[in-house]
Amino acid sequence: MSTELIAPPNAGVISKTEFLTKFPWDAEWTKYGSPVDDLWVFEYDFTPEEVWPVIADTSTLNRRLELPAMTFEEQDGRLFGSATYAGIFSEWEEIPWEWEYLRYLESVRIYSRGIARYVRGVFMLEPLEGGRCRYYVYFGWIPTGPITRLMLRIGLGRLRDRYGRTIRTLLEESRAAQAAQSSATESARLAQMQFPATKIEINEARWKASRAALLAAGQPEDLVDRVMQYIATAPDDVLYRIRVRGLAREWGVDEKQLLLLFLHGTRSGLFYLTWDVVCPHCRGVRSEVNHLGELPARDECEVCDIDFDTQGVNSFEVTFHVHGSVREVEKQYFCSAEPAKKNHIKLQLSLRPGEKRSLDTALATGAYRMRTQGERIYHPLELDPAYGPTPVDWTAPLARDSILKTAPRPPVLLANPDDEPKIFIIEENVEDRDVLRPVDLFNFQDFRDLFSREALAADIQLDVGLQTILFTDIVGSSRYYQTRGDQGAFAEVRKHFVEIYRIVKNRNGAVVKTIGDAAMAAFSRPADAVFAAIELQRYYGPENTNADLRLRVSIHQGPCLAVNLNSNIDYFGNTVNLAAKLQALVEAGQVAFSERVLADPETRRYFSENKIPLTRLHYAQPWDQQKLEVYRFNVSANTAKS
Repeated sequence: MSTELIAPPNAGVISKTEFLTKFPWDAEWTKYGSPVDDLWVFEYDFTPEEVWPVIADTSTLNRRLELPAMTFEEQDGRLFGSATYAGIFSEWEEIPWEWEYLRYLESVRIYSRGIARYVRGVFMLEPLEGGRCRYYVYFGWIPTGPITRLMLRIGLGRLRDRYGRTIRTLLEESRAAQAAQSSATESARLAQMQFPATKIEINEARWKASRAALLAAGQPEDLVDRVMQYIATAPDDVLYRIRVRGLAREWGVDEKQLLLLFLHGTRSGLFYLTWDVVCPHCRGVRSEVNHLGELPARDECEVCDIDFDTQGVNSFEVTFHVHGSVREVEKQYFCSAEPAKKNHIKLQLSLRPGEKRSLDTALATGAYRMRTQGERIYHPLELDPAYGPTPVDWTAPLARDSILKTAPRPPVLLANPDDEPKIFIIEENVEDRDVLRPVDLFNFQDFRDLFSREALAADIQLDVGLQTILFTDIVGSSRYYQTRGDQGAFAEVRKHFVEIYRIVKNRNGAVVKTIGDAAMAAFSRPADAVFAAIELQRYYGPENTNADLRLRVSIHQGPCLAVNLNSNIDYFGNTVNLAAKLQALVEAGQVAFSERVLADPETRRYFSENKIPLTRLHYAQPWDQQKLEVYRFNVSANTAKS
């Protein structure tokens, strides 16, 4: 792989004059004098898709360039930054970044203190043949005077070569990381956790004690050592918010095993976890609270100019932080890094009053949403080759229920008819795959066991989306108590709850509560609930002479709310109610489940491949007189195992 600086005389390379015709300076700022600027052009043996995430993550880039850390503060919906460059303290307002995915991104700062009045950076990608691309980097400063003009000119010349080398290094590291990600060798994966040597102060005694506590809790030694090395070597901006799901994927380890390690680490004082309120637009963290009971019912994002209800499905994220007693991790910024923080946003452009623009986008096949900043209404955009290649016309307000459909890489026409600047946004309508939601912990038995005192505030009803609810009940419990006596029956019932907890946990579920001699459990996947039901019925079948209890099991899937009931995390709603009502359709050794459970592809495939006979029933729902299709089957020792 090679990287070289290309001079403007080379054929096809845009000159600085041509570049500034495409990205002109605002006359408001050039009235203070001509800018100190330069245009650098690099060619890389990497595709634009490979280069984009590297140049968008300006925080990592600036850290690797050894630029000073920055601090940012929001005030009345505006973002203000400060840093010390070459011994000179600078303060500025960070104007919202503009970018067009795989095309360009632009940052602008208006300084109130420092060596410049106005600074802008424009970074543009141009695809080339053979999987290569050309990368244009423009920096321009409006200096405060002759001395700062000279300082900027000298600094700009020194930065060019170092910038090019750093980009190349990051690209090569990224490609190596992708190769290691697909490699089956542990040595290749371990290479991913190496960080540049830094002066990091670790409380060695607490570090060793935490490692010992994790090992004593039964956590695997190789994973413990990997996490401990990560804590000791990763830079502060990496460790400030640890996203376990993304880290597990990056390391190629089991997500639940890593999450369990972090939960035990939290109990032992190595970490602490926060429940973070996330803006539904930019997905930035608005608040961090340490306990479920502190979650607010509403929050606001001044930058996006919205306030919002926090009780929706995607309102919270769970993250982990290194405890200060082990290592002090400062919240550092090397750049506001908007494109990297908001990688779901593929286009963000600000138009002046009356301004119009026409764009040729690189948007691929998929589902998107269109909105303007401060607007709570999303307009769906579907891109599919099956649709005709028509432009996306956003030159007038879109109809409230409009759904735009066109081919991938569509032209986009924009216009701002208002008297104020307006920011236009197109974002992917996809879930962030690295997010750990509260429900991921609620359905994780180890979390409920380790953090049994965590509970929602009494006025919070948190939407946890589709859940699969399973109920068990002992058949003939009254007669059983009479024949065994209260003490003997209680001992057996208690032992049966232990088995239920074990089986539910092994099937990736969690017991939400027990009611008398019944149990309620929750699963994220319907198939896991079905497999748990089969295992329960097999264990309590007549073939097991060590278990003389008999169970009935019912399952239903649907939307649920998480609520505080008796200071515990409970699930509430029609789904829970119906799952319990289906108990009336089953006897000992049987399982009943709703049509929604059978609609799950994995569940349907299991019954089809194993030729398990199902009896179809109809359950009349008393609250609306509608009949629900329900399926029932008998479980025996020879029922197929999953």
